[in-house]
Amino acid sequence: MEQDQLYLGIDGGGTRTVAWLGTRCGNELNIVGRGNAGCGNARVIGLEAVAKNVQYAISQAFVDARVDQRQVEGLHLSLAGVGRPEEKRAMQAWAEAQLDSRRVTISSDVEVILAACEQPDGIQSRATIALVAGTGSIVFGKSTEGKQARCGGWGFLLGDQGSAFDISLQLLRLACRTADGLESEHKLLDAILDATGCAGASELIGWTYDVAGTRERVAAFARLAFEPTLQCPAVQGIVESCAKQLAEAVVATARQLLVKDFALAIAGGLICNQPSYERIVLDCCQRMDYAPRQAVRVTDPVLGSLRLAAGLSQL
Repeated sequence: MEQDQLYLGIDGGGTRTVAWLGTRCGNELNIVGRGNAGCGNARVIGLEAVAKNVQYAISQAFVDARVDQRQVEGLHLSLAGVGRPEEKRAMQAWAEAQLDSRRVTISSDVEVILAACEQPDGIQSRATIALVAGTGSIVFGKSTEGKQARCGGWGFLLGDQGSAFDISLQLLRLACRTADGLESEHKLLDAILDATGCAGASELIGWTYDVAGTRERVAAFARLAFEPTLQCPAVQGIVESCAKQLAEAVVATARQLLVKDFALAIAGGLICNQPSYERIVLDCCQRMDYAPRQAVRVTDPVLGSLRLAAGLSQL
């Protein structure tokens, strides 16, 4: 392996940063090492913290491959929060200065999902739309003519509708309204208190506003919305409302691309781990007469980064 050319794909999202180290033989990739670190969103934790996570994930990929860390032939870095040109330029400058690679390319974390789908058994369509619903949410689409469109990606204060953070925040609010006597979802309140370790509802204030990792900690409660013992009209209403907003973002993106015949690439920890949520989103798209011709679940977006690093795909 020491003589093989190495390529690095890095994908950083709201919860974790993943690095895959690989070699290329023709059009085939051989993944030789994997590494993981924390949050990869510079808007949430800052560029310095993201840089440390990226470098740690890379070092772990080399350790996993049992190869001394050295210069790679190509490196692609996809990060949440770098979807706009000025953000990409800043990250490109940092990566070229700090990461040891002959060639460095940059993209947002949502763009690589399309690259990850470019497989023999992947998406084949005139247009592809990527729907991400994890800690945050965004929709990004591209036509075969190269036209691009996006909807969402505004962050947890301005948007992220339909994301794990959005669902979790609404569950927390429902629990607080129950504590105030305005609602009666006591099972949900008890489940949240148990999960947080809070002795009473008033302690949720300090727990929620603690600045250390608040966004990811809050987003983790989205799973409660899908637990059978907690199902009720209020919780189901939250799930259906959030799913509808994701579907509306898909439709808005398709309209920007001027297409109705498209494939959908689905990614993100929330929607990939909750098949029922995915079904509700797809049902909403169908009711709006924008059902995708094909839907593919992308569980490892970092594959798209590695394909771009190795020159097997183009943005």
